[in-house]
Amino acid sequence: MNNKRENLFYVAVLLFWFAQYVYIPFLNPFMSGIGISATIVGVIGGVYGVTQMALRIPLSIGASLAPSHKPVILGGLASVILSCSLPLFSHSWAAFFVARALAGVSSSTWISYTAYQLEGAGDAANSRMGLIMACNTGGICLSQLVGTAVYDRVGIDGLFVIGALAAAAGGALILLTPFRMRFDNGDKRVRFDWRLWIGVAKNRQLWICSALMSIGWWAMFSTNYGFTGVFGAERLGASSVQLGLIAFVCQIASMAVSLIFGRLKERKLPERALLTLAFILFGIYCAASPHCTDAGALIVLQVIGGAAIAVPNVLLFANAGRELSKGQQLLAMGIFQSVYSIGMTVGPFVSGLIVDAPGGGFAPMFYSVAAVSCTGAVVTLVFYREKWGKT
Repeated sequence: MNNKRENLFYVAVLLFWFAQYVYIPFLNPFMSGIGISATIVGVIGGVYGVTQMALRIPLSIGASLAPSHKPVILGGLASVILSCSLPLFSHSWAAFFVARALAGVSSSTWISYTAYQLEGAGDAANSRMGLIMACNTGGICLSQLVGTAVYDRVGIDGLFVIGALAAAAGGALILLTPFRMRFDNGDKRVRFDWRLWIGVAKNRQLWICSALMSIGWWAMFSTNYGFTGVFGAERLGASSVQLGLIAFVCQIASMAVSLIFGRLKERKLPERALLTLAFILFGIYCAASPHCTDAGALIVLQVIGGAAIAVPNVLLFANAGRELSKGQQLLAMGIFQSVYSIGMTVGPFVSGLIVDAPGGGFAPMFYSVAAVSCTGAVVTLVFYREKWGKT
């Protein structure tokens, strides 16, 4: 990437995720406050992953055949605008359900952002993925900082308006970004070659990375992106500012770790050890959360959760399908992101059921997510390999 394109692209990434998350710390507590049950809140949270499961593989195929990633990225930003606009007309559970489904449509286009970033990366894949993930979490951090500052004055509807405006600004930057046409300079257009793509489905590395990322997103979308804020509001009496800080601190820790990975040339610990430690730390974060007696303690605890989830987010994105050919990698990324959407979908739904169940509540929910995260550590130890060409 040249510097001009790189700067415009990275700012657009930041605005994309800013628009997606500016209202998230306040959405579940808001829905709970107007009488929507935890089970329905979980369903609304889960539909965000359902649309991604359905769309990521078709989008990866379409994007592999297109001469540029720009149309897919612009379509995703348009979907963000729609998802932020719909709740302005109704605060019914159905309106929130459709809005979050549309948000899932827009997040499905993340495949083109990451594929664009990894094109021609080679051995710099971890570094490049660290940088784009830092922009991802940076946008989320900024959104939550802004949301925390203005929520008491503008309410949830004001945050939806801010999100739509940010998405429109991101679209303007993408229009100005000079994307390289992928079939220029002798590049060959990718054709449907089922024999080539069957090799994607047989790739062990891809499926292990996908399963681990699904576990990671089950844990994250059940807690910081799900019920941690509801727990803070209902059990700890967290204010709107504290709810914003709960989300913000988690994201700032995640962004810091992503930036570190983006700058590291060498790591002393192998990837398997880093991933195992990250899943264990996230399990500790989950298990400790229900024992917080005030919002301040819960805010401090987010440092562990945010730092832990950044590790699989960078390593697994960078390594899923890395050994595949250029013509296979976009489909591999579609499969990877579709599979990890299972965790986004099932995690919030199951967690909502546990919160609402007789004898359930927030503590059993957090403990169940801790168990899921520790399962990720076990899967990493048993199945993850540093060199995927050897078993």
